[in-house]
Amino acid sequence: MRLILLILAIAAIVMIFRHLYRPTRRMPPCADSERMARCATCGVHVPCSMAVHRGDRWYCSQEHAEHDG
Repeated sequence: MRLILLILAIAAIVMIFRHLYRPTRRMPPCADSERMARCATCGVHVPCSMAVHRGDRWYCSQEHAEHDG
């Protein structure tokens, strides 16, 4: 019984160390990434090319730009 518990404890320690020290996989940045703007009304993020810009604020749609006034 002690042998089984010892084997389980060693296996658990090995699994914990493997999980903690495995190399992290990082995704390479997208080549065609675009800057994002946060809508001042609802907070959703949209690409700057699709966002509506009024003064110093950005909006996700014309409706939100008109709603915010």
